[in-house]
Amino acid sequence: MAQVSRRSWARQAGFTMIELLAVLAIMAIVMGVTITSFLQMTRTSGMRAAVLNVKSALVMARQSAITRRVRAEFRYGNTKTADEQSRGYYVVAEKSGGDLVNTNYLAPGVMFGDGSGSLLPEGGAYQAVPFKLDGTCGTVIRFKVELIESRRKGGSSVAALTNMIEVMPLTGIAKVRQ
Repeated sequence: MAQVSRRSWARQAGFTMIELLAVLAIMAIVMGVTITSFLQMTRTSGMRAAVLNVKSALVMARQSAITRRVRAEFRYGNTKTADEQSRGYYVVAEKSGGDLVNTNYLAPGVMFGDGSGSLLPEGGAYQAVPFKLDGTCGTVIRFKVELIESRRKGGSSVAALTNMIEVMPLTGIAKVRQ
């Protein structure tokens, strides 16, 4: 009789195949949600960094105009880099020609738009936001610096994220619009 109870106890000590499969299914769901969240976070980090860098460069151009008493420009456009990736670039320059900051490149896939949702042409003429000696833009229009992050889907490029940085004409202050 003692052997019978040991055998029944031995059968009950393990997990059934259904229990193991249920645990594996739950783990797969949790991992899927975690990986998806992580990929979303890394995808948006390039755009966030680009927006902060461009806004900082706009502020620097305005400050240079005020403190150095020179006409400064924030120049930007799109190009292909040496590794054949399409990227946006920008530079803060004096209107007389000297660069105040070396050319900076945006994260891969983040490019400048024309303000209407389309990308600026690669290798085309750069766009500029001018700052006068008092830090204003000196025009009545708002300059719209648009950042578009494009992703490849099926061979064509699809705009995934768009951010707009508006430069107010009377104050020269840059504001981010999403």
